[in-house]
Amino acid sequence: MGAMPHLQPVALATNTFGCLHPFKGGPRASTIDSDDVERGKSVAVRGLTYRRKVRRLDHELADGLDPDGDRHRRRRARQITAISFRCSLAGKLERLAREAEGPQPWQSPIRWPEVREFSILFLALAESLTAPIAVSPQGVARAVVLIDDGDSALHGPGPKGTLALAVRSALRSLEVGPFLICDRAATPTTAVSPQPMPWGI
Repeated sequence: MGAMPHLQPVALATNTFGCLHPFKGGPRASTIDSDDVERGKSVAVRGLTYRRKVRRLDHELADGLDPDGDRHRRRRARQITAISFRCSLAGKLERLAREAEGPQPWQSPIRWPEVREFSILFLALAESLTAPIAVSPQGVARAVVLIDDGDSALHGPGPKGTLALAVRSALRSLEVGPFLICDRAATPTTAVSPQPMPWGI
């Protein structure tokens, strides 16, 4: 019987997912250098800066500032008045009205009793947002602020009735708030902007 062939030793190392795989030349180390860490920090900072900018623009539009008066405001106004964005926002309002009818998580800051009491207003706002017509960025922005801003009338304690007032204000603003120039020809010329409202009370 012939001699067994000589086998070259093969090293085992773990891949990215912790699985063993063979390769010649011994284990290779996977390292994360300082540049990777700095890049990660930079991405996080840019993301935070962007969110703060969007929040500021939403508040400016919600307060009735001219959507065409600033290029950043105009871009945000076009974004939130797009039908796809409005449908997504309407879905959030409908979900709030639906969840208000069942048990709510104890840690949630949402004012569920008032959402349940005024659920018809939430559904009316959702329906108006999805209408295939031009709407004012102010009305959409007020709905955005109401849902996304932790200081709005939807979240935390506050005087009774302020939540219903905020929803009604968003509803009215959809029709009478300042419109983008490209949409003004299709809207009433008598439209005037409602007064800015204090969102946190």
